[in-house]
Amino acid sequence: MKSSATLVELIIAITLLALIILAAGTFDIASRYFLRSSETKVECINDLTYVLEHLHKNILQATGSVGDLGLWVCEHNDPVCTSGWGGSAIVTDAISLFVRHDADLNPSTTTGDVTKQYLFKPNEHEVLFFDGANWRQLTDKFIDLGDFSIELTDRGGILITNFATAFNPSDYLDGSNRDPTTNPIVTTQDIGDEETVFFFPLTHSWN
Repeated sequence: MKSSATLVELIIAITLLALIILAAGTFDIASRYFLRSSETKVECINDLTYVLEHLHKNILQATGSVGDLGLWVCEHNDPVCTSGWGGSAIVTDAISLFVRHDADLNPSTTTGDVTKQYLFKPNEHEVLFFDGANWRQLTDKFIDLGDFSIELTDRGGILITNFATAFNPSDYLDGSNRDPTTNPIVTTQDIGDEETVFFFPLTHSWN
């Protein structure tokens, strides 16, 4: 005697199959969403890390003295920068960090030394670097959350407060996208709310 599936059994089988397909599709969409959010955050981390490592490398080589600094920070159109530092690019609404490298390994003279410059431009979300001959962009994800600053410390180092990168800085600032999965932010703020990074030059002389 042949057995055949009843209508109820067919409905149950179709329902189970639909649930399995739905679960597989949901898992695939969630996986792609998670992967995309991870990729965007990794891009922000990579940009932040790259800029900090770039700063660290060049600040370590800064050379200067009490009367002739090897490191200097200028905000906006500070006239101090244009006198004595050449004023390669003093830009309104930007912060410049100048780093002088000793070209002849003789810290007692600045003849032939190379002045390099970092330009932090929050309005354009850029960090630019001038190597003494050419400009290049280090990141286009820089974001000023309102408390970013660069300072020269009393001990001759550089103090950076709350340097941050965002996947899309403009969308975050205008409020159109602050979703941490699609527009993540990475900052130098740690668990203890310490929002600073210190860099100290090895060859910097204050004598």
